[in-house]
Amino acid sequence: MSKIRDILRLRFDAGLSLRDISKCCSVGPATVSEILSRFATSGLSWPLLEQTSDTELEKAVYKGKNSSRHKRQPDFALMHQELKRKGMTKLLLWQEYRDLDTATAYGYTQFCEHYQT
Repeated sequence: MSKIRDILRLRFDAGLSLRDISKCCSVGPATVSEILSRFATSGLSWPLLEQTSDTELEKAVYKGKNSSRHKRQPDFALMHQELKRKGMTKLLLWQEYRDLDTATAYGYTQFCEHYQT
């Protein structure tokens, strides 16, 4: 059973508070709150239909959220060459990378983490 389904079950069937749900599911209270808010705007209602799969539930709750699986990979070989130039920094390279298409670009922290690997 998915964590989303568990959170919904604990909220609507058991009537637990956000803090209690977060302890039971080992997630933060903010995550519980976000999932419940997203569920409220998803168009689904509780109880879910029996044929609703965990994948369908996740897609409905997180629709429109850009996932890192769809991020555009930077050209790390070119980055390595560019970093050898005087005055060039990772921050400048990331800004250039991000400016090409903000929606599909990694944030700076992830950009740096991917560069290190």
